[in-house]
Amino acid sequence: MSGSSFFFGEKGSPYADTYIQTQVDNNEPVNYYIMPENIRFKMNNLSEGKHHFSAKFMRAADDKPWVGPLETNFDFYVRPVSKTIKGITALRRAEVGKFYDLVPNGNDSIFVNWIKRTRAQKWLFDGKSGILVDGPNYLDYSAKLSPHDQIVKKMPGQLLLVDNNLVFRLDSKPEIEDVQNSSFHFRNFVCDDLSILTKDPKTFAAYPLALTGISLVEPLNQIDRYPNGRIEIADMKGNQFILQNIYPDDFQFSQFIEAGTKYFIIFGMVGKTYIDGKLCFYPLTALPDKEAEAAGINNIKTNSSALTISHTRDNLSLQSSANCTVDITDLNGCIVSRITLSANTITPVTLGHGLFMATAHFADGSKYTVKFVN
Repeated sequence: MSGSSFFFGEKGSPYADTYIQTQVDNNEPVNYYIMPENIRFKMNNLSEGKHHFSAKFMRAADDKPWVGPLETNFDFYVRPVSKTIKGITALRRAEVGKFYDLVPNGNDSIFVNWIKRTRAQKWLFDGKSGILVDGPNYLDYSAKLSPHDQIVKKMPGQLLLVDNNLVFRLDSKPEIEDVQNSSFHFRNFVCDDLSILTKDPKTFAAYPLALTGISLVEPLNQIDRYPNGRIEIADMKGNQFILQNIYPDDFQFSQFIEAGTKYFIIFGMVGKTYIDGKLCFYPLTALPDKEAEAAGINNIKTNSSALTISHTRDNLSLQSSANCTVDITDLNGCIVSRITLSANTITPVTLGHGLFMATAHFADGSKYTVKFVN
């Protein structure tokens, strides 16, 4: 349309020859006689579901559509107002199928921990829980990982169960801050005991981990090398687990060969298999675990400042080769327990589920820190 061809004005104005008529479904049409800049069409009290919108340019003389301008028609959908939900842990416990605005819980920043650009997917982690974000409509496509940390400020979406996994599907473009003067790194925690994952699968679903001291159960020539293939692994205690290779262009079979070792460190996220819903691990990359290779099955540390954390059934215990004081902190740096260890004495500890850091302080001023999951 051109201003020299069509003139808008109040109804009855001698110079006005055009107005816009909009209609939603079969409701009463709404007419716009004045054309302000950035005109917006607002609709209230619409029911949930599918609706139709039309806009026509009408002749003021006979209230019929102009022949030249095209009529605009499109369908749109109305959904319930999102509920604000704080933190990924709360999101994972929310009702599936509902819409939510995900925001951080207090000081627990939600990091974009990894992206899969060919699928418009993001993995989020806030230090307590993780979740896969799916964007099939490419509402927030990223060609590559940012070199900086990225923090989610607000992310609207729908919580769904897809292929046995909880997925947060984007509903509109999220608010994500690119933190300057920071460097991106894959946030993960070390796990050397695979039995911990199977004991508490809900807590560790979508967790980013580095599995250490991992070996292959089957010979290389018998491993499933195809996309979504299952690879059986074992830790140094003999506990077995399954890798499901959902990202075969990232995790390639040749990484096992290139590592040239029996034991590996495998980075990725905990998930559930697409077929039967069993707990598994989605690998991203594998590196040689030289420490495990040198220590063998015993994996004994002879350092006088060693701190050992053990899980026996449902119990957690600490042991050190020297007298020390141990501070156990959560991911926020808050001390959740402080205990005194006597040399070579197994001491039980009661903690909730989650990820922790234990720092032993020795008499000579040295200290030794271990990250662990419970």
